[in-house]
Amino acid sequence: MEATNSSSMKKASERNETLETRGILGNLSDGVAKTIAVLITVSTVATVSFALDRLFASFGV
Repeated sequence: MEATNSSSMKKASERNETLETRGILGNLSDGVAKTIAVLITVSTVATVSFALDRLFASFGV
């Protein structure tokens, strides 16, 4: 009984690790997921940069 339980727990653990490493873009292919992640990162950096630029411009710096 313990061996079966241990085996099923190990399989469940491996499944959970696989799901965790796939992340939010896990259902997409690797290349598409990386492309989307890069686009999100670049757009976030651009948005923050623009917001900071406008903030400092409002202070007259």
